[in-house]
Amino acid sequence: MTYVIVGGVGARLQGSSNITGDLDIVLTHARALLTSTPAGRTAYLDADLHDTGLHDTDRILAAPELRATLDLTQPIALSLIAIFHFIPGSDTPYSIVRRLVDALPSGSYLTLTHITADYDPGVDLVHRWRPEGGNVPDDLTDAQVSIYGGIARKR
Repeated sequence: MTYVIVGGVGARLQGSSNITGDLDIVLTHARALLTSTPAGRTAYLDADLHDTGLHDTDRILAAPELRATLDLTQPIALSLIAIFHFIPGSDTPYSIVRRLVDALPSGSYLTLTHITADYDPGVDLVHRWRPEGGNVPDDLTDAQVSIYGGIARKR
């Protein structure tokens, strides 16, 4: 599986390839990961969805670093973690996600989180979600977490 991580530094998983992008302070750490190891390949791409929205989305998808690192014929895990609450509606966040997901092959996954102060019925905060049920961590309150998360698989 290939991982594209936006909003977090890519983990070194056996046989994985990673493209990472984030806030400047996190990117300093990401740059340190650029030395490839047998555990996986990592590339750094300097892009900002917030400032230029769809324009940078197209630049990301056409980037030589992305094409040299990722096999776009195989499923990809795209993680957009803690990023879209910084992108206003005027920057067309739905279009940004759609454009990125459209570029993924079938069988790929999208994970996305968004901060919140409200708690809609039927929607769980990330620390409460368990695919098989299970115990919610006792040491975390909803107010401490305050972030929704979603996972989807592209058909």
